[in-house]
Amino acid sequence: RARTDHYQYDEANSYRFFHARKICDLFNQAYHQHSLTSPNCPTRLEFDFTREQQMGVCWTESLKCTYCHFRSQKTKLYEEANTVKRGKKPANPNLALWTALLDNPFMGTGLQEIFHALNCPASSTSGQQRNANKVGSMIVWMVQDNLRRERAHLKDIVEGWGYPKDTACLLYTSPSPRDLSTSRMPSSA
Repeated sequence: RARTDHYQYDEANSYRFFHARKICDLFNQAYHQHSLTSPNCPTRLEFDFTREQQMGVCWTESLKCTYCHFRSQKTKLYEEANTVKRGKKPANPNLALWTALLDNPFMGTGLQEIFHALNCPASSTSGQQRNANKVGSMIVWMVQDNLRRERAHLKDIVEGWGYPKDTACLLYTSPSPRDLSTSRMPSSA
């Protein structure tokens, strides 16, 4: 029993990553549900840390009343990504975090150290790997979309230079790393 009390104290004095509207909805719905089931209870709702579930940097939480045995439903305190795959949907903040960290040196253990320094429970290394794997297809889509936009922009530039609209022209904004002595930019441009 003492271990559970100590755990709950530690968890109650740490930080979490929540979606503000979802946390308000959780408390409002739980308060309403509690008032219907226990109208004479003075009501003191708090997080039920024994039932919480961490999903990367996001959380599924429920509330409990400290005066009676009321427990709210578990609620996802994050928005899920829209995917076509069946099964559990990834949390948007997890995907955004791993997309942002893709080229940074402090992935994995370094990220856990950052969360511990902020007094936030860090996600497990295996959970981090699952999130990183989900980001891969999103990165491919983002790069392809960026390349489409860049190609359209370059076509507009070439057309502005007086070339026909569908000119097949390779444009290089810098010399090739293999041959820094010559530029590969067309001389007639």
